[in-house]
Amino acid sequence: MEGSTLYIEDEEIARIVSNYRNYKLSFNYYNKQKVEAMEIHKIIENNTIFYHVQAIVDHNFFDEVSIDISEEGKVLRYDCGCYYCNEESACAHVGAVLYEIKHYRPSVFPFVLNCKLAEWYENEELKRLDYQRKTQQLEEQRRLEWVKDVHSSTYQWLLQCKDQIHKEILEKSYHQTYPLKVEINPFEDYFYQYGFEMRFKIGIDKYYYIRNIRSFLENLNEGICERYGKSLEVVHNFEHFDEDSQSVIKLMRYCVLNQKIDGFYEDNKSIRLNEKNIDEVYDCLQQLPSERLNVKCHEKRLKLRVVLSKEKYGYELSGLDSFDGYFKGYHYLYQIEDRSFIRCDFGKAYELFQRLQMEERIMIAQQDLEMFNKYI
Repeated sequence: MEGSTLYIEDEEIARIVSNYRNYKLSFNYYNKQKVEAMEIHKIIENNTIFYHVQAIVDHNFFDEVSIDISEEGKVLRYDCGCYYCNEESACAHVGAVLYEIKHYRPSVFPFVLNCKLAEWYENEELKRLDYQRKTQQLEEQRRLEWVKDVHSSTYQWLLQCKDQIHKEILEKSYHQTYPLKVEINPFEDYFYQYGFEMRFKIGIDKYYYIRNIRSFLENLNEGICERYGKSLEVVHNFEHFDEDSQSVIKLMRYCVLNQKIDGFYEDNKSIRLNEKNIDEVYDCLQQLPSERLNVKCHEKRLKLRVVLSKEKYGYELSGLDSFDGYFKGYHYLYQIEDRSFIRCDFGKAYELFQRLQMEERIMIAQQDLEMFNKYI
Protein backbone atom coordinates (compact mmCIF):
# COMPACT_ATOMS: atom_id res chain seq x y z
CA MET A 1 0.00 0.00 0.00
CA GLU A 2 1.61 3.20 -1.12
CA GLY A 3 1.05 6.43 0.67
CA SER A 4 2.68 9.38 2.24
CA THR A 5 6.09 8.96 3.80
CA LEU A 6 6.28 8.25 7.54
CA TYR A 7 8.89 10.50 9.05
CA ILE A 8 9.88 11.17 12.67
CA GLU A 9 11.59 14.37 13.72
CA ASP A 10 14.42 14.45 16.29
CA GLU A 11 12.29 16.75 18.45
CA GLU A 12 9.51 14.14 18.57
CA ILE A 13 11.96 11.43 19.66
CA ALA A 14 13.30 13.76 22.37
CA ARG A 15 9.73 14.51 23.49
CA ILE A 16 8.79 10.84 23.78
CA VAL A 17 12.11 9.67 25.26
CA SER A 18 12.40 12.48 27.79
CA ASN A 19 14.60 10.62 30.29
CA TYR A 20 18.20 11.62 29.61
CA ARG A 21 19.60 8.13 30.26
CA ASN A 22 17.05 6.47 27.99
CA TYR A 23 17.56 9.10 25.29
CA LYS A 24 21.35 8.52 25.17
CA LEU A 25 20.88 4.74 25.07
CA SER A 26 18.33 5.04 22.24
CA PHE A 27 20.88 6.29 19.75
CA ASN A 28 23.44 3.80 21.08
CA TYR A 29 21.06 0.87 20.44
CA TYR A 30 20.26 2.27 17.00
CA ASN A 31 23.93 2.59 16.05
CA LYS A 32 24.66 -0.96 17.26
CA GLN A 33 21.72 -2.26 15.16
CA LYS A 34 19.89 -3.67 18.14
CA VAL A 35 16.55 -3.42 16.30
CA GLU A 36 16.37 -6.97 14.99
CA ALA A 37 13.00 -6.81 13.23
CA MET A 38 10.24 -4.29 12.52
CA GLU A 39 6.86 -4.22 10.77
CA ILE A 40 4.81 -1.08 10.08
CA HIS A 41 1.15 -1.24 9.00
CA LYS A 42 -0.93 1.68 7.79
CA ILE A 43 -4.27 1.64 9.61
CA ILE A 44 -7.44 3.51 8.59
CA GLU A 45 -9.95 3.62 11.40
CA ASN A 46 -12.95 5.96 11.67
CA ASN A 47 -11.59 8.05 8.77
CA THR A 48 -8.37 8.48 10.71
CA ILE A 49 -5.01 7.30 9.40
CA PHE A 50 -2.21 6.15 11.73
CA TYR A 51 0.70 3.74 11.60
CA HIS A 52 1.04 0.71 13.86
CA VAL A 53 4.65 -0.39 14.52
CA GLN A 54 5.71 -3.79 15.96
CA ALA A 55 9.43 -4.36 16.56
CA ILE A 56 11.92 -6.52 18.41
CA VAL A 57 14.96 -4.94 20.10
CA ASP A 58 17.76 -7.25 21.22
CA HIS A 59 19.53 -6.13 24.44
CA ASN A 60 20.58 -9.13 26.58
CA PHE A 61 17.17 -10.57 25.71
CA PHE A 62 14.36 -9.72 23.25
CA ASP A 63 12.03 -6.83 24.08
CA GLU A 64 8.84 -6.40 22.08
CA VAL A 65 8.03 -2.76 21.21
CA SER A 66 4.64 -1.48 20.05
CA ILE A 67 4.09 2.12 18.80
CA ASP A 68 1.20 3.98 17.17
CA ILE A 69 2.17 7.06 15.12
CA SER A 70 -0.11 9.67 13.53
CA GLU A 71 0.02 10.60 9.88
CA GLU A 72 1.82 13.78 10.93
CA GLY A 73 4.63 11.81 12.64
CA LYS A 74 3.42 12.29 16.22
CA VAL A 75 3.65 9.33 18.60
CA LEU A 76 0.17 8.51 19.86
CA ARG A 77 1.03 5.49 21.99
CA TYR A 78 4.07 3.40 22.90
CA ASP A 79 4.65 0.21 24.90
CA CYS A 80 7.58 -2.00 25.91
CA GLY A 81 7.81 -4.71 28.54
CA CYS A 82 11.04 -3.43 30.06
CA TYR A 83 11.44 -1.75 33.47
CA TYR A 84 12.34 1.71 32.08
CA CYS A 85 9.24 2.26 29.95
CA ASN A 86 6.56 4.34 31.74
CA GLU A 87 4.14 7.19 31.24
CA GLU A 88 6.76 9.88 31.94
CA SER A 89 9.28 8.65 29.38
CA ALA A 90 9.63 5.90 26.82
CA CYS A 91 12.56 3.52 27.16
CA ALA A 92 15.68 3.23 24.99
CA HIS A 93 14.10 0.30 23.06
CA VAL A 94 11.23 2.54 21.88
CA GLY A 95 13.73 5.31 21.07
CA ALA A 96 15.89 2.96 18.96
CA VAL A 97 12.81 1.93 16.91
CA LEU A 98 11.91 5.59 16.34
CA TYR A 99 15.44 6.25 15.05
CA GLU A 100 15.08 3.31 12.65
CA ILE A 101 11.82 4.81 11.30
CA LYS A 102 13.55 8.18 10.93
CA HIS A 103 16.35 6.45 9.02
CA TYR A 104 14.19 4.42 6.58
CA ARG A 105 11.35 6.95 6.03
CA PRO A 106 9.00 4.17 4.86
CA SER A 107 6.44 5.04 2.18
CA VAL A 108 5.24 1.54 1.15
CA PHE A 109 3.18 -0.42 3.67
CA PRO A 110 3.30 -2.87 5.20
CA PHE A 111 6.93 -2.06 5.73
CA VAL A 112 8.99 -5.09 6.83
CA LEU A 113 12.53 -4.93 8.20
CA ASN A 114 14.19 -8.34 8.53
CA CYS A 115 12.25 -11.59 8.91
CA LYS A 116 12.98 -12.23 12.61
CA LEU A 117 9.71 -10.72 13.71
CA ALA A 118 7.74 -13.54 12.12
CA GLU A 119 10.11 -16.02 13.76
CA TRP A 120 9.60 -14.31 17.07
CA TYR A 121 5.83 -14.57 16.79
CA GLU A 122 6.18 -18.25 15.96
CA ASN A 123 7.95 -18.66 19.28
CA GLU A 124 5.16 -16.97 21.22
CA GLU A 125 3.36 -20.28 21.63
CA LEU A 126 6.48 -21.79 23.13
CA LYS A 127 6.67 -18.86 25.49
CA ARG A 128 3.02 -19.33 26.43
CA LEU A 129 3.62 -23.01 27.15
CA ASP A 130 6.71 -22.15 29.17
CA TYR A 131 4.72 -19.59 31.16
CA GLN A 132 2.02 -22.20 31.77
CA ARG A 133 4.66 -24.67 33.00
CA LYS A 134 6.18 -22.10 35.34
CA THR A 135 2.72 -21.19 36.63
CA GLN A 136 2.04 -24.84 37.41
CA GLN A 137 5.38 -25.08 39.18
CA LEU A 138 4.53 -21.99 41.21
CA GLU A 139 1.18 -23.50 42.17
CA GLU A 140 2.92 -26.71 43.20
CA GLN A 141 5.41 -24.72 45.26
CA ARG A 142 2.57 -22.87 46.97
CA ARG A 143 0.87 -26.17 47.69
CA LEU A 144 4.08 -27.57 49.17
CA GLU A 145 4.40 -24.48 51.36
CA TRP A 146 0.81 -24.95 52.48
CA VAL A 147 1.49 -28.60 53.30
CA LYS A 148 4.63 -27.53 55.17
CA ASP A 149 2.58 -25.04 57.21
CA VAL A 150 0.04 -27.77 58.01
CA HIS A 151 2.84 -30.13 59.02
CA SER A 152 4.36 -27.40 61.19
CA SER A 153 1.01 -26.80 62.87
CA THR A 154 0.62 -30.52 63.50
CA TYR A 155 4.16 -30.70 64.87
CA GLN A 156 3.44 -27.85 67.30
CA TRP A 157 0.34 -29.70 68.45
CA LEU A 158 2.42 -32.86 68.98
CA LEU A 159 4.95 -30.85 70.96
CA GLN A 160 2.14 -29.56 73.17
CA CYS A 161 1.00 -33.14 73.74
CA LYS A 162 4.58 -34.16 74.53
CA ASP A 163 5.03 -31.25 76.93
CA GLN A 164 1.76 -32.11 78.65
CA ILE A 165 2.82 -35.72 79.13
CA HIS A 166 6.22 -34.61 80.40
CA LYS A 167 4.51 -32.19 82.75
CA GLU A 168 2.37 -35.01 84.14
CA ILE A 169 5.44 -37.21 84.55
CA LEU A 170 7.28 -34.31 86.18
CA GLU A 171 4.45 -33.71 88.63
CA LYS A 172 4.40 -37.40 89.55
CA SER A 173 8.16 -37.52 89.93
CA TYR A 174 8.58 -34.15 91.60
CA HIS A 175 9.64 -35.76 94.89
CA GLN A 176 11.38 -38.70 93.19
CA THR A 177 15.17 -38.77 93.13
CA TYR A 178 17.23 -41.02 90.92
CA PRO A 179 20.38 -42.59 92.35
CA LEU A 180 23.39 -43.35 90.17
CA LYS A 181 25.79 -46.24 90.58
CA VAL A 182 29.39 -46.39 89.34
CA GLU A 183 31.30 -49.46 88.15
CA ILE A 184 35.05 -49.63 87.57
CA ASN A 185 36.05 -52.51 85.31
CA PRO A 186 39.14 -53.53 83.33
CA PHE A 187 39.14 -53.17 79.54
CA GLU A 188 41.19 -54.21 76.55
CA ASP A 189 40.75 -52.20 73.35
CA TYR A 190 41.33 -53.00 69.70
CA PHE A 191 45.01 -52.08 70.02
CA TYR A 192 45.54 -54.48 72.94
CA GLN A 193 45.89 -51.65 75.41
CA TYR A 194 44.83 -52.45 78.96
CA GLY A 195 43.34 -50.20 81.58
CA PHE A 196 40.25 -49.43 83.63
CA GLU A 197 37.04 -47.63 82.75
CA MET A 198 33.98 -46.25 84.51
CA ARG A 199 30.42 -47.11 83.59
CA PHE A 200 27.28 -45.65 85.12
CA LYS A 201 23.84 -47.00 86.03
CA ILE A 202 20.56 -45.24 86.78
CA GLY A 203 17.49 -46.64 88.49
CA ILE A 204 15.32 -46.96 91.55
CA ASP A 205 14.55 -50.62 92.21
CA LYS A 206 16.17 -51.88 89.04
CA TYR A 207 19.24 -50.23 87.51
CA TYR A 208 20.03 -49.67 83.83
CA TYR A 209 23.31 -48.78 82.14
CA ILE A 210 23.62 -45.27 80.73
CA ARG A 211 24.51 -46.19 77.16
CA ASN A 212 25.55 -42.75 75.98
CA ILE A 213 27.19 -40.43 78.50
CA ARG A 214 27.19 -37.39 76.22
CA SER A 215 23.48 -37.77 75.46
CA PHE A 216 22.75 -38.17 79.17
CA LEU A 217 24.51 -34.87 79.95
CA GLU A 218 22.79 -33.09 77.04
CA ASN A 219 19.41 -34.39 78.27
CA LEU A 220 20.17 -32.89 81.69
CA ASN A 221 20.83 -29.51 80.09
CA GLU A 222 17.59 -29.59 78.10
CA GLY A 223 15.25 -31.37 80.55
CA ILE A 224 14.57 -34.24 78.13
CA CYS A 225 12.37 -37.16 79.10
CA GLU A 226 13.89 -40.54 78.25
CA ARG A 227 13.02 -44.14 78.99
CA TYR A 228 15.50 -46.67 80.40
CA GLY A 229 14.45 -50.25 79.89
CA LYS A 230 10.71 -50.94 79.97
CA SER A 231 9.74 -49.47 83.31
CA LEU A 232 11.93 -46.44 84.09
CA GLU A 233 11.07 -43.07 82.55
CA VAL A 234 13.20 -40.13 83.67
CA VAL A 235 12.68 -36.42 83.14
CA HIS A 236 16.31 -35.35 83.19
CA ASN A 237 16.81 -32.60 85.72
CA PHE A 238 19.88 -32.13 87.90
CA GLU A 239 17.68 -31.50 90.95
CA HIS A 240 16.02 -34.93 90.53
CA PHE A 241 19.25 -36.69 91.54
CA ASP A 242 20.36 -37.15 95.13
CA GLU A 243 23.46 -35.42 96.47
CA ASP A 244 25.81 -38.34 95.83
CA SER A 245 24.53 -38.71 92.28
CA GLN A 246 24.96 -34.99 91.65
CA SER A 247 28.63 -35.41 92.56
CA VAL A 248 28.88 -38.25 90.02
CA ILE A 249 27.25 -36.06 87.33
CA LYS A 250 29.77 -33.29 88.03
CA LEU A 251 32.53 -35.90 87.66
CA MET A 252 31.06 -36.98 84.30
CA ARG A 253 31.10 -33.41 83.07
CA TYR A 254 34.67 -32.89 84.25
CA CYS A 255 35.88 -36.04 82.48
CA VAL A 256 34.08 -35.16 79.24
CA LEU A 257 35.58 -31.67 79.20
CA ASN A 258 39.09 -32.93 80.00
CA GLN A 259 39.14 -36.21 78.15
CA LYS A 260 42.00 -37.30 75.96
CA ILE A 261 41.29 -37.94 72.29
CA ASP A 262 40.98 -41.65 73.01
CA GLY A 263 39.19 -41.08 76.32
CA PHE A 264 35.86 -42.42 75.06
CA TYR A 265 34.76 -45.45 73.15
CA GLU A 266 32.95 -44.54 69.95
CA ASP A 267 29.60 -45.35 71.57
CA ASN A 268 30.34 -43.12 74.61
CA LYS A 269 29.36 -45.89 77.01
CA SER A 270 32.31 -45.44 79.35
CA ILE A 271 35.04 -43.12 80.59
CA ARG A 272 38.58 -44.44 80.76
CA LEU A 273 40.76 -43.64 83.74
CA ASN A 274 43.89 -41.71 82.85
CA GLU A 275 46.43 -39.30 84.27
CA LYS A 276 44.17 -36.31 83.63
CA ASN A 277 41.11 -37.54 85.53
CA ILE A 278 42.11 -40.22 88.04
CA ASP A 279 42.72 -37.82 90.98
CA GLU A 280 39.22 -36.31 90.59
CA VAL A 281 37.67 -39.78 90.08
CA TYR A 282 39.07 -41.04 93.37
CA ASP A 283 38.07 -37.86 95.25
CA CYS A 284 34.48 -38.33 94.07
CA LEU A 285 34.15 -42.09 94.48
CA GLN A 286 35.58 -42.26 97.99
CA GLN A 287 32.59 -40.16 99.14
CA LEU A 288 29.99 -42.58 97.73
CA PRO A 289 28.15 -45.13 99.86
CA SER A 290 29.50 -48.65 99.36
CA GLU A 291 26.28 -49.82 97.67
CA ARG A 292 26.79 -47.24 94.92
CA LEU A 293 30.24 -48.52 93.91
CA ASN A 294 31.61 -51.92 92.89
CA VAL A 295 35.04 -51.24 94.42
CA LYS A 296 36.27 -50.11 97.84
CA CYS A 297 38.34 -46.95 98.12
CA HIS A 298 41.19 -46.72 100.62
CA GLU A 299 44.65 -45.17 100.92
CA LYS A 300 48.11 -46.38 101.78
CA ARG A 301 51.47 -44.73 102.31
CA LEU A 302 54.39 -45.64 100.07
CA LYS A 303 58.08 -45.09 100.63
CA LEU A 304 60.26 -44.24 97.71
CA ARG A 305 63.57 -46.10 97.91
CA VAL A 306 66.47 -44.46 96.12
CA VAL A 307 70.19 -45.00 95.73
CA LEU A 308 72.78 -42.23 96.02
CA SER A 309 75.88 -43.05 94.04
CA LYS A 310 79.06 -41.14 94.75
CA GLU A 311 80.41 -39.44 91.66
CA LYS A 312 83.41 -37.23 91.00
CA TYR A 313 81.42 -33.99 91.32
CA GLY A 314 78.74 -35.05 93.82
CA TYR A 315 76.01 -37.71 93.88
CA GLU A 316 73.76 -39.32 91.26
CA LEU A 317 70.26 -40.31 92.34
CA SER A 318 68.35 -43.36 90.97
CA GLY A 319 65.27 -45.32 92.05
CA LEU A 320 65.19 -48.90 93.32
CA ASP A 321 61.54 -49.86 92.90
CA SER A 322 59.44 -50.54 89.80
CA PHE A 323 55.87 -49.27 89.80
CA ASP A 324 54.51 -51.16 86.80
CA GLY A 325 50.76 -51.72 87.12
CA TYR A 326 50.19 -48.45 88.97
CA PHE A 327 48.22 -45.53 87.54
CA LYS A 328 49.92 -42.18 87.75
CA GLY A 329 47.88 -39.08 88.58
CA TYR A 330 49.03 -35.53 89.01
CA HIS A 331 49.44 -35.93 92.79
CA TYR A 332 49.21 -39.66 93.62
CA LEU A 333 49.78 -43.19 92.38
CA TYR A 334 46.84 -45.61 92.19
CA GLN A 335 46.27 -49.35 92.21
CA ILE A 336 43.09 -51.16 91.20
CA GLU A 337 43.08 -54.80 92.20
CA ASP A 338 40.79 -57.29 93.95
CA ARG A 339 37.88 -54.82 93.85
CA SER A 340 39.97 -52.21 95.65
CA PHE A 341 40.70 -48.72 94.40
CA ILE A 342 43.87 -47.71 96.30
CA ARG A 343 45.43 -44.26 96.46
CA CYS A 344 49.16 -44.45 97.12
CA ASP A 345 50.79 -41.40 98.74
CA PHE A 346 54.51 -40.65 98.61
CA GLY A 347 54.08 -37.46 100.56
CA LYS A 348 56.68 -34.82 99.69
CA ALA A 349 58.61 -37.34 97.56
CA TYR A 350 56.00 -37.52 94.76
CA GLU A 351 57.71 -34.86 92.67
CA LEU A 352 60.96 -36.81 92.98
CA PHE A 353 59.09 -39.93 91.85
CA GLN A 354 57.78 -38.09 88.79
CA ARG A 355 61.30 -36.94 87.90
CA LEU A 356 62.61 -40.50 88.20
CA GLN A 357 59.74 -41.81 86.07
CA MET A 358 60.76 -39.45 83.30
CA GLU A 359 64.24 -41.05 83.53
CA GLU A 360 65.67 -37.66 84.26
CA ARG A 361 69.23 -37.86 85.49
CA ILE A 362 69.27 -36.26 88.95
CA MET A 363 72.61 -34.98 90.13
CA ILE A 364 73.13 -33.55 93.65
CA ALA A 365 76.08 -31.43 94.59
CA GLN A 366 78.01 -32.32 97.76
CA GLN A 367 76.94 -29.12 99.48
CA ASP A 368 73.22 -29.78 98.67
CA LEU A 369 73.07 -33.29 100.15
CA GLU A 370 72.00 -32.14 103.61
CA MET A 371 69.13 -30.09 102.08
CA PHE A 372 68.04 -33.12 100.04
CA ASN A 373 67.92 -35.37 103.14
CA LYS A 374 66.01 -32.73 105.11
CA TYR A 375 63.33 -31.80 102.59
CA ILE A 376 63.01 -34.82 100.30
